[in-house]
Amino acid sequence: MTLLTMENLYSRLSEVGLRSSFIRRQVLPEWWAPELESQPAAVAEAAGYIAIRCGLDVASVFKPDSPIIFKYRGIPQAKKTDGTTESVPLIAQGLAANVAEMVAYTCQPEYQPLPDSALEIRSLILKHNYCVYLDSLLQFCWSYGVGVVYFSRFPQNVEKIAGMVGYFYDRPAIVLSAKQFFSAELLFILAHQLRHLTFSLRDCESGTIIADKKVDRDSGDNVEADANTYAYELLLGKSDIRYQAPRHCNAIALAELAIKSGKREGVDPGFIALNYSWEKRRHVGCISLLSSSPRCLGDVRYAVRIARAEHIGSSANTMSPG
Repeated sequence: MTLLTMENLYSRLSEVGLRSSFIRRQVLPEWWAPELESQPAAVAEAAGYIAIRCGLDVASVFKPDSPIIFKYRGIPQAKKTDGTTESVPLIAQGLAANVAEMVAYTCQPEYQPLPDSALEIRSLILKHNYCVYLDSLLQFCWSYGVGVVYFSRFPQNVEKIAGMVGYFYDRPAIVLSAKQFFSAELLFILAHQLRHLTFSLRDCESGTIIADKKVDRDSGDNVEADANTYAYELLLGKSDIRYQAPRHCNAIALAELAIKSGKREGVDPGFIALNYSWEKRRHVGCISLLSSSPRCLGDVRYAVRIARAEHIGSSANTMSPG
């Protein structure tokens, strides 16, 4: 019979993509020392610690001759253009699901099922905010007992996920993991996950998770396309709105137009700029350019704060929905 040793444990963990360097650096407790690896009691404690921290099936971790498996396996959502189902990275999914379970367990507000309609949620948020932006949507989720956190501390060189929603302890929890520098991008991913929550996870069993490797706006999968439509309705008020701007528009001018249009339409200025970049396929030019200089970034952030603070729309010199 094979004994459970740290060497055996590291070897089996590496087979599922969890390298020993990641385990030592981010999973084992601070008090762990190399000399403890020769002590059976310490190894057993480490095995339990690793299983809990990484969302692994505990029984599989303690069986030296068996492969290690993750506790939760999600429902793959996205389909490729050839009709085949796109697999979701198991490591990122498993670690994120473990975080979601902890969030659900510790979430204090009582869970209330969200309204099914994106427009109803939008209406509720607009009662206290001039638009649906990341902070306001996060606040809304938490007020309904839906915990939302950001987690991206995955092992290096493994495939990541954009986000996931899971159902644990009779409540949902959402984890955002996409490494995006702009709140508008995370806003769209969060709105997308809310559709999975209100539709795909309705009447589901505890432990059910749905993870998106990426949120593809052009996905041909019906479930993903429906989630995108829902997100557009929540953030824009309509699913078919697309924003246009003058042909030659630099970053500052785009920011100013987005802010004015956002005030008029009740839409996050950052998401207007992001939406414009999607339509023009100029993501770097329209979004990253807003951060091209400290002064530009400061001006835009200040202007967006002012726009969010004001609940009065402006009709002059605005970008027009197309």
